[in-house]
Amino acid sequence: MKAFTLIELLIVVAIIAILAGIAVPNFLEAQTRSKVSRVRADFRVLATALESYRVDYNKYPPVNDSLSELSPRLHPLSTPISYITSIPQDVFERDRSNFVGVGSLQDPSGRSFIYNTSNITFGLGNSTADETGRGSWSVTSGGPDREVTFPYYAFSSNFIFSGSYIFQIYDPTNGTISQGEIFARGGSKQPPVPAIDIY
Repeated sequence: MKAFTLIELLIVVAIIAILAGIAVPNFLEAQTRSKVSRVRADFRVLATALESYRVDYNKYPPVNDSLSELSPRLHPLSTPISYITSIPQDVFERDRSNFVGVGSLQDPSGRSFIYNTSNITFGLGNSTADETGRGSWSVTSGGPDREVTFPYYAFSSNFIFSGSYIFQIYDPTNGTISQGEIFARGGSKQPPVPAIDIY
C-alpha cells in the first residue's frame, strides 16, 4: 500500500497556501465593493423618501441641532406616514474611538447614517424647524475606513463643496479601503460634485 511522502504533503500545503493568499484579498476587495454599492443604493432609497416627504410638507425632516442624536433624525420618513418601510443602517459600523462612533451620545450603535439639512453650520443661518428643513439635505456614511473626519459631514451643500474639504470624499481609486466618507445630497444644492451627487 502506497502513501504520500512528507515532501508531497508539504507541496500540497504550500499550493493551498498560495491559492488562499491570492483568493482572500480578492474576496475582501469584493466584499468592500459590495458594501459601498449597498450604501449608495440605500442613499437612493432615502433620497426618494426625502423628496416624497418634501412634496407633502414643503420641507425635509428638519435638524435643528447638529449635535443631536442621529438615529431619530430620519424617523419622520417611516412614521406616522410611511415614505420608507424601515430606515436603513450603515453597513460600515463606525470605529469606537470616533467622534460619532459607538458609545457617543449621537449614535450609540455606530450604524446610523448622518443626516442633516442645510443651514446647520454651527449655529449660523436659520434656526427655526421650518427654515432649516427647506433648503437641502445630506446623508453621510463613514465609508470603508469606518471613520468620519471632523468636520465630519456635509452640514450644507456649501460645506462639502469647499475645496479644503473635498479630500473627505471616498474614492475607490485610492484603494478600496481608503480614507473618506460617502456622501449624498439633494434639494437646492450648489454646483454638482460627481462623487457625491449620485442621482
